[in-house]
Amino acid sequence: MNTEELHRTWCIRNEIKIYPIRLEPPTERYKIGVITNTASEKIGKQIYPLDTNKTAIGVYDKIKEMQQYFYDLNNITNNEPTVTNSVGAK
Repeated sequence: MNTEELHRTWCIRNEIKIYPIRLEPPTERYKIGVITNTASEKIGKQIYPLDTNKTAIGVYDKIKEMQQYFYDLNNITNNEPTVTNSVGAK
């Protein structure tokens, strides 16, 4: 299992859902939503393009970063899954 798959499956097992939210009108611009088993939906303020380019990280690459963040945060502290108020911040 590669590290991206490890982070993704860990989030799924711990009921941390991180997903893109397409902006209206339909464009290739997204925000990121996060839901955990213990918190209501949180939607980040930052807007991401679909793909990473020279000026911005793409939404799916940012989701991978966030999955790694939650995995690292919870495997270093060995606590229950933790969600901060900084959805999409990094």
